[in-house]
Amino acid sequence: MGAPQIQGGAMSVSVERGLLLFDPWFSVVANMQRVRLARYRRCSWLKNTDAAWSASAQAASET
Repeated sequence: MGAPQIQGGAMSVSVERGLLLFDPWFSVVANMQRVRLARYRRCSWLKNTDAAWSASAQAASET
């Protein structure tokens, strides 16, 4: 029972080491995706707000 536990511990340590190695690259990629998503959301929100604003301005100018 003891040997598999030790093996699992060594495996998790090596996996952790690999994650540490990959962590900076992965966080950079994740940040890029997050920024891209935020930019896309902002653009679509601005587009919708702009459309609503121009529609309300048109309605105001008509009256």
